[in-house]
Amino acid sequence: LLLPIVSSLVASLPRSHYASSSDLSYNRFQARADPLQPRRLPLAWVHAMASWFEGFENGPKQGLSPLIIQGDCDAVVDWRGNLRRIAARFTAPELVLLEGARHNLPNEAPAYRSQIEAALDARLWRLLGRV
Repeated sequence: LLLPIVSSLVASLPRSHYASSSDLSYNRFQARADPLQPRRLPLAWVHAMASWFEGFENGPKQGLSPLIIQGDCDAVVDWRGNLRRIAARFTAPELVLLEGARHNLPNEAPAYRSQIEAALDARLWRLLGRV
């Protein structure tokens, strides 16, 4: 609601860093030393994300079954709302909910990464018709 007003005044805002992983060393690296992490959030990116969400929610239902791997301690996105949106958009989404995992799954602690890899392996083998 405030995005059009704020966008008319500034092009970007300072970016906050959240603990997006349970791997504390990764969180420190991301917040302090990762050269690929922008220090400001361009409002053009926020506009693009809002446009994408609108297209996603208003698009036709897809006869696909995506694999959704989600941490139940994700504080970056509204993961419960996103799961509802995904369920409404796809015929049979497959959900793997990781208890205790946060937002940045590829950079999670090893115990979570092994669960992620197992889910991906199982899905791949099913797609290849070997399980």
